Amino acid sequence: MARRARMISLLDELVAARSRRDFAELDRLMCDDVTYQLSGQRRLLPYAGIFEGKAAVRQALDALHVEFVFSDLCVEDVIVDRDAMAVRWSARWTDRGTGESALLPAFAHLTFAGERLQGCADFVDTAAAAKLAGWPS
Repeated sequence: MARRARMISLLDELVAARSRRDFAELDRLMCDDVTYQLSGQRRLLPYAGIFEGKAAVRQALDALHVEFVFSDLCVEDVIVDRDAMAVRWSARWTDRGTGESALLPAFAHLTFAGERLQGCADFVDTAAAAKLAGWPS
């Protein structure tokens, strides 16, 4: 399978596993020293920051899913360059506590080592997410 097609297939597997909160599958798809970054200000979104290693990445993703329900995920554009990928995506974020929701656009940069995710940086509107959660800005 061509490298571009295989990387897009890996992206599909990662998105599906993340959507299902299937951490066993995510573990299989991630390098042991994987890093995840959710950009933004921690005072606006406590989940923002850099998380290193599978356990820390699982904890960060799980914490997000405790606070928010994600739906209407749409991958809009994908650019593949060697072992890196840029993805423009959007999803509806619904806060479990307030019930507020909004469709938030985002961007991700992913790197791969062979067939596994080495790193992911998500860039989302953390101020909008914090507002959905009812947190003061």
